[in-house]
Amino acid sequence: MIKWHLNKNGQRLDCFLMKNTEALSSYTAQGSTLDLKKLKKITGINFSLIDYLSQQLPGNIDQMYLLVLNSGELLGCASVQLVNFYFNSYINQSLVNRSKFVDRIFKLGLLRLGKLFNGKILVLGNLLLTGVRVDWIQPEWETLSENRWWEEIMDSLLDASDFDSGEFSGMAILSKGEDVAETGSKTSGWQHFAIEPVMHIRGMNRWKNIDAYYHDLRSRYRKKINQVLAGSQGLRVVKFNREDIIGHQARIMELFTEILNSSSYNLLHPEFNFFSELQEIDELDYHLCGIFDDGELVAFYSWFNYNNTTEGHYLGYEKSKNQEYDLYKFILLKLVEQAIQNNSDKLYLGRTATIVKADLGADALPSLVSVKPFSKLRSFLLPIYYKAFYRSQRIRSRNVFKSKG
Repeated sequence: MIKWHLNKNGQRLDCFLMKNTEALSSYTAQGSTLDLKKLKKITGINFSLIDYLSQQLPGNIDQMYLLVLNSGELLGCASVQLVNFYFNSYINQSLVNRSKFVDRIFKLGLLRLGKLFNGKILVLGNLLLTGVRVDWIQPEWETLSENRWWEEIMDSLLDASDFDSGEFSGMAILSKGEDVAETGSKTSGWQHFAIEPVMHIRGMNRWKNIDAYYHDLRSRYRKKINQVLAGSQGLRVVKFNREDIIGHQARIMELFTEILNSSSYNLLHPEFNFFSELQEIDELDYHLCGIFDDGELVAFYSWFNYNNTTEGHYLGYEKSKNQEYDLYKFILLKLVEQAIQNNSDKLYLGRTATIVKADLGADALPSLVSVKPFSKLRSFLLPIYYKAFYRSQRIRSRNVFKSKG
């Protein structure tokens, strides 16, 4: 546990960075032990859900929690992840090699310098979840934007006596929702970059079944879906239990790895038993379905449920079959159907393929990452690297449904 404090508005704020929920639940504030159930109710943060999913995080990411108190009263709470970051393993170099000649030479040069960003990064938020709430601030203390409030807290961590910034390359804050304004003074050291928006569909429970959803789509969007459904009639969808996942584990990981390898950037390097272990956590409402074509597993998708919400998790598919059946769109439709069956209010579909998801009625929640590199050279190079390797997709709102949700 790391402890430190800062003075804000004439008051002392006590900050605690804890390794896990076990440390969180054993912490005592002025003699009173924190009640995680009460803390969840106050903050809206599902600590057990984050913990269950964090148990399967790759070895380069550690889950932590941050508390901010004033005279024993909780003012803020956040999920924090400690990432051992290696730039060249984050970027998919095979895609760089396919760039135009001038771009390729420029990017390969940047890749050689990329090791300058290697090191530990403390990230406030969650890199692998999109819908789950991960931070909370007591409303009375939101004197600045939420993003800037956390920037000041993270800045104060640098002054903590037992915090060694020598092995760190920087800090970051992930923000989602409407509060993504580029805040903070030019001298604060924080740089702000738009990242792909979180795609989600609200008001899912207004449809009694998937047919009602289809009927509510405007004709041009319903036509696109009908084409996917017509082309996928030969596919068979099977909901897997634990034994099924273990039996198909090698193929599932093969399909998952194929998708990861096609991404321009990647932070996740899963263990072989990643999905079977998630399925074995009884308290986690986690599910996985396989999609078969003539007896062959050609795709899978997974999701979990919480707080009247369904969140699509990881998926994988065979690329050649995706061209034949439009597997990705088919998977998204199955997630829509699942959320309706769950009577969920919201469905989160992640960040990628924003246009495809918008055609299904998903709205874009703008997202921002604020980064504070440790060193002037990293600060100078970061915007250059962002423009060279990252493209944030921005989409316009689409009028997909006949009814208003």
